[in-house]
Amino acid sequence: MTAANSIADRYDSEVPCFTTRNLTVSYVTRHPNMVQSPAIRLAGDWLEKFGFKIGAKVDIKVMNGCIIIAPI
Repeated sequence: MTAANSIADRYDSEVPCFTTRNLTVSYVTRHPNMVQSPAIRLAGDWLEKFGFKIGAKVDIKVMNGCIIIAPI
């Protein structure tokens, strides 16, 4: 049994817990100075299957070369 605040309680057991996605870091251009900044865009129905519904808030952690995004 998991603890009451366990992250395991957030996910549907029907959805695989690990899926690999390969993306390309693109860029966005900031006006007025036209500086390019790195950007990563995530989109697709698969997001909702993993708990990322439209309008949901997310928690982002960056550590040791990894970005972890979790629904709140």
